[in-house]
Amino acid sequence: MVCLDCLELSQTYVGLCNVEDKPQYFKFSVETNGSLKPEEIVQLGIQVLKRKLYDVRHHLTAAQADLDM
Repeated sequence: MVCLDCLELSQTYVGLCNVEDKPQYFKFSVETNGSLKPEEIVQLGIQVLKRKLYDVRHHLTAAQADLDM
């Protein structure tokens, strides 16, 4: 992970470091208070995201059906 300062410095001081994106990579960190493991937090987050995406699809389908009437 890099911050905006790192990106700026890499352009100011050419050759100091190489900062670039990696295609198909998404990095993030998970912090926990110990009640759940980080893996569990990510899995629960994915479940919530799936449910929300399902709701969006359902509402869009219903809205389209209403327009078609």
